[in-house]
Amino acid sequence: MNQIPVQLMSAVISAAVAVLIFFALHFLIEPTKEKRKFAQERLQKLYSPLYALILARGRVYKDTMRNTPKDKVSLGSIKDHPFITREFMDEIIFKNMAYASTELMDSWSSYVSRGSDPLEIAVIENLIKVSVKDFHKLRKKLGLDYDETELKTGIPKIFED
Repeated sequence: MNQIPVQLMSAVISAAVAVLIFFALHFLIEPTKEKRKFAQERLQKLYSPLYALILARGRVYKDTMRNTPKDKVSLGSIKDHPFITREFMDEIIFKNMAYASTELMDSWSSYVSRGSDPLEIAVIENLIKVSVKDFHKLRKKLGLDYDETELKTGIPKIFED
C-alpha cells in the first residue's frame, strides 16, 4: 500500500492549520475587535459627554425649578456657562452624529425643530431617555459598570430625588 510520506503529511497539516488560523483571525477575531473599538469610540466621543451634560443640565433644571413635580424630566441652561446650554448640547450631537443611534438622531431632530413649542417637554424627555438608554447599553456591552434602572427607564437618578 502506498503511504504518504511523513514530511508531506506534516507540511499539509501545518498549511491547513495556518489557513484555519488566518480565517479565524480575519473573519472572527478582527471584526469583534473592530466592533468593540467602535463602541468605545461612540461612548467616548458622543455618549459620555452627552450623558454628563444631561446630568448637569438636569441638575440646573431641578435646582431652578424647586417646585417641579417629581415626574417632570427636563433640562436647564446657564447662559454664563457655555458648556451648560442647549447650543453646546446640539454641537456635541451634531459634531458626533456618526456615532449616534438612529433613535438618537430622530429624537434630536425633533428636539431641534421644536423651538419653544409647548410640547417641547415631551420631546426633551424623549431625547433624555434615548440618550441615557444608549449610554448604558454601550457601557453594558463593553463590560463597564452601568445603572440597570437607568438602562430600563432612561431617566437619570437626579430626577428621582
